[in-house]
Amino acid sequence: METDLGEKAKELKLGIDEKFGWSSDLCVADWDEIKDKDKGALAYSVGFGNMIEDETEIDDWLNYVCVVNAVDGSILEAYTIQGLGDNTTYYEH
Repeated sequence: METDLGEKAKELKLGIDEKFGWSSDLCVADWDEIKDKDKGALAYSVGFGNMIEDETEIDDWLNYVCVVNAVDGSILEAYTIQGLGDNTTYYEH
């Protein structure tokens, strides 16, 4: 995350699902952005963000999502979404 975001990474906190208390989601990597060799891999999706309601301006919201192969630990996908989702940046890994 620090390699992708630099100093911005320090202000992000691990996202925790309010309803279930999970900090990651188990998934199957099968979406279009995943490289063919990784399609079908069992993975964990982990999110980090700086959104604090009533304290962080909407335009300054930053979410970093990392999808990690559950078997070998390799990063399948990493991206940020800034603001309300109009600005997505993908990172090569």
